[in-house]
Amino acid sequence: MKRHFSIKIYSILIIALLFSARGKAQIVYTDVNPDSVSSGVYNLDLNNDATTDFIISQTVGSPICTHNTHYIRISPTGNNEVLTNSTPYVYKLSSNTVIDTSTNFWSNNANQTMLYYHWQTLMCPGGAYAGQGNWLNAVNGYLGLKLFVNNIPYCGWALLNTSSSASSGITTFTIQGYAYNSIPGEQIAAGEIGCNLPTPIITPSGSTTL
Repeated sequence: MKRHFSIKIYSILIIALLFSARGKAQIVYTDVNPDSVSSGVYNLDLNNDATTDFIISQTVGSPICTHNTHYIRISPTGNNEVLTNSTPYVYKLSSNTVIDTSTNFWSNNANQTMLYYHWQTLMCPGGAYAGQGNWLNAVNGYLGLKLFVNNIPYCGWALLNTSSSASSGITTFTIQGYAYNSIPGEQIAAGEIGCNLPTPIITPSGSTTL
């Protein structure tokens, strides 16, 4: 009888711990399905509250030798910020890189450059397209994002690919998904989407299965 009672207590503790973990689930992930390929503008709503938080855009600048210059840029709205570095270019993070509110080089500037593709030549005619920036032909790169809601910061990320044509210079970007940590001020790892916890089941004998 005592052993049976102990098993039940143990089962209850397991269930309590699992439901406690569920209650603390904090990563809110959005899968963009199908992936959104754009050569224009994408309005990113990181927390899905029907308000644009970041604007990612492909724009065309002044031509060189009749060849247009192409940019991919990001502009935060409101007080939101993008993780950048000491250069003019936005960081491209690798998977599992920690994004934290205390990280240096957060920027609220508009039109932060992810990459630009331009015609490179000393004289016309001649030359070829060349690119600069951390996001040049990026595959599975992550933007570090800081979202402010009522002046309270939340950390997040967005997963993108970029592509640039060596013949035309035209650039595109692909949004695959994004996420943020719903606990204010808490860090998030690039690519982190949380976890699915098992559902506990108590059998008639008092044992617990997951």
